[in-house]
This record gives sequence, structure tokens and C-alpha cells, in this order.
Amino acid sequence: MTPGTADFPKAAVLDTPGAADLFAALAAASSIALTTHEGPDGDGIGSELALARALRRLGKRVTIVNPGDTLKRFRFLDRDDDIHVFRPDLAKVLRAVDLVLLIDTGELRRTGAVGDALEHRSGPIAAIDHHAPNAHNITGILAREFASTGELMTHVLGRLGVPLTADIAEPLYAAMLFDTNQFRFVRNDPEVFQVAALLVAAGADAEGIGRRLFGTISRDAMLMQSRLMSSATFEMGGRLAWSPVTAQTLAGLKLDRDEIRGMVNVLGDIEGVEISVLFKTFDDAKVKVSMRSRGTVPLHDVAEALGGGGHPFAAGADVAMPLEQAIERTLGMLRAKMAGMDGSSL
Repeated sequence: MTPGTADFPKAAVLDTPGAADLFAALAAASSIALTTHEGPDGDGIGSELALARALRRLGKRVTIVNPGDTLKRFRFLDRDDDIHVFRPDLAKVLRAVDLVLLIDTGELRRTGAVGDALEHRSGPIAAIDHHAPNAHNITGILAREFASTGELMTHVLGRLGVPLTADIAEPLYAAMLFDTNQFRFVRNDPEVFQVAALLVAAGADAEGIGRRLFGTISRDAMLMQSRLMSSATFEMGGRLAWSPVTAQTLAGLKLDRDEIRGMVNVLGDIEGVEISVLFKTFDDAKVKVSMRSRGTVPLHDVAEALGGGGHPFAAGADVAMPLEQAIERTLGMLRAKMAGMDGSSL
């Protein structure tokens, strides 16, 4: 194990039957493909880059094929241009390798065109993921106890016997920092900080990674925040805040999907807000619902009812319905949930 992680209580997740099967598949495989969910983020990208570098030290041939582009914010992690964006000719690679691993998702349906290509694969597919499992998950190491897949991956690499070096520690630390929003959402778990300390000790540049991921904001993102505040609605005494995001909201702005995705936290950071919700749509036939909670009201059950999932306090869903209908259905469940919790506390 990575020095220190073997004694962490959460390391027990690596002793499950699913984990044993995954480690056996890794040992048997000579060629491995890694992928992550649509809209690759810092946790998925950082975790798969660290795993790829570690597996190559074990003599494995590793290819990373993602369903979408690496955003500018995360490109510094891929210093060797290791990540391929899916193209039809890469479907042959995905079918031919000995093993495919999904990183930061346990659901094939969330991997876009990569998942479509994998439907024709006969070989093994497994997952390493920290999201709450649901009926759509494939097998593997599915450990919702972890605040990020980067934290979980640190344990996985330790079990594989790969020493932590700076080139592995950097993407893992970035994965943890991104998915915990600068260690704000860690469930008060001291292990998160213990793992982060191991990564910094191994050479991760904590200050440099922090500057690259969170140290700057574009002018257009600032303008977007202003528009968001103008369109936001506050309910339940200001505890529930929500806003639609449409093509009109983004008119004249150059923002990438990560900047848009992060806007839900702008509402959530407002004093008094307990739940923030964004409803993003650009054709009024499909709506992406993003929800955040300060930690008092769990949201994953609402997301699951909408056909999505996520963490207890950060969840979402892609909903195939008009915007107004998606808003009413989502807010109806959230209002009822908040009202019920208010009643139970009386």
C-alpha cells in the first residue's frame, strides 16, 4: 500500500469481492483502456492519468479514451497529451484491449459515445468510482465513502504496489482538490486530509494546483454571475435558490462547460441558501438539473427520482422534458422535502 494508507479505515473497501475481481483483471490484462463520464472533470481526468502512469510502470499498455474534450482548466494535468477524445476509429481499440475501466463513474450510460462503442465489446469492463451506486452500475470498486475518486485511486495504487511519485501525486491531488471544491465538501473526514498530505509529501504542488484550478476567473464568467443573480428566484425564506440557464443567458459570452457547471455554487454560496439548483437547457427538450446542498438536506434521492444520481449533497440529472416541467417537478420534490424536514424538527 501507499505509505500510511493501509491503516486507514476506508482501505477496507479494497477487500470486497468486487475489488478482488478488479485487481485480478488488472493483473491478467496486458492492454487496458481507461475512460470517464461525459463532460470530463478534474476528478475523472486526474484519476485516470494517475492510474495510467502507474499501470505503465507495471508494464501495462494503457490508452485513455474520453467521451469529450479536456477543458483548458485541466489541460496542465495531461502534460504528455495522453488523453484521446473518442473518434469512430478508436472503437476498435476499446473492443480489442484486455480490460476497460470506467473512472469516476460506474455507469456505461454516462460515458456517451464511448459507452455506445463498448456495447459491442465482449471482454471485461469494470469501474472505479466514488458516487452512490444505483441500478445502472457495473461491477468494480464502488465506494461512496470517499469524497473523490482521486482519494479512492490513491488507495488503489497503493494496493497495486506503485510508489507515489510527483507525476502520479499531482493529478491525484488535483482530483481531490477539484471534487471537494478546495476541501469544502469532505464530510468532516480526517482521512481526506491525511491522503492529501501524503500526495503533497510525494511531490504534488498544492499551491500551484490550487492556482490553476481555482485562482482565476474570466471576465465572461463574472458577467455570467451577474446575469444569474438577475434571473435567480429565492424561496422558502431564502433557503432555496434556483435559476434557469438558457441560450439567452449565455448570449455574447464565451464560457466552457465547467464555468457554466460551477455557477450552481454561486447561488449556493449566498448567505442563507441551503439548496441551489440550476436548470440548463438549450433546446427546451432536454434539461440538465444541477443541485447543491450545504449539507443539511440530502439531494441524491431527488436526483434519482429524476433519473440521475450523485452524492448526498451534490447531485443532478438529465431530464427529457420541457424546461418549465422540469423546474416544477424538481422544485416540487425539494419544497416538499424541505417542508418535511422543517416539520420533523419542530
